Amino acid sequence: MLVELSLFTLGAITFPSVFRLVSSRLYMVRDDYCRLDISVKIVSAIQAIVCVLFGMITMHYTKDDIVFTRFYLLDCYIYFWIPYFYYDAWALYQAFLVSKGEKFRESTTKERVERFFRKKWLMMIHHLVLPPIYGPSILLFRQGKGDYLIGCAFLMEATIPFISVRNILLRLDMQHTTLYIVNGILLGVSFGAARVLIWIYLVYCYSVYKQVTLLQSFLLLPRVCRVFSSLFFIMNVYWFIRILMTIVKSVKRLSSSPHSLSYSPHPTNSLST
Repeated sequence: MLVELSLFTLGAITFPSVFRLVSSRLYMVRDDYCRLDISVKIVSAIQAIVCVLFGMITMHYTKDDIVFTRFYLLDCYIYFWIPYFYYDAWALYQAFLVSKGEKFRESTTKERVERFFRKKWLMMIHHLVLPPIYGPSILLFRQGKGDYLIGCAFLMEATIPFISVRNILLRLDMQHTTLYIVNGILLGVSFGAARVLIWIYLVYCYSVYKQVTLLQSFLLLPRVCRVFSSLFFIMNVYWFIRILMTIVKSVKRLSSSPHSLSYSPHPTNSLST
């Protein structure tokens, strides 16, 4: 228990420290809110890259038996990883406070928190409610089975760096540049692979393991797993279609405005000259 608590504490210290470090290095961004918001996105991208790498390592060491082969560092990483969600909620709140100005920060803590939750309620549900649910599910209830599948699920984080870059480019008013389009295409490809096709791959792996068809392997899953995986799959397909539509619109807009291919800092841009 001491090791697990130490890893959790290490994560709780690491993520805010990286956030502070990144924020201090973005001295060229003169707008405080913009600097904090970009820092949040950079830390999210770093976390996602580490998560994907750890997922790939886990899959490599557990590929011989996708159900029973253990990779004991996986549990260690999860204890370290869970505090990220609470850190991110805190970092988003800090950026929110700065965005509202000095007068807003003079209001009561209760008023500030309530307004923040009203604006970010969906994100807060994801960050504050889900970790206590899927944390024990991954660490305890699966009884050490399926490390390979958990590692594979970590690959879903591959979309986060591109989402972060997209948000940073929007923050810097660079949505009419070639870089924005290229990043959007990479986001679409990564989302299609890591958030849509990966569900089919997971079922395929289990079907090979059980030596049954795809449909039979899906039906062999517990009912709760079938329901939630189906909901997540439908939701990801929906967002994938939305991303593709956005990419098409961006390409059409860029094609109709050739002068937008290069980026020229706008006078109101947040970067200092």
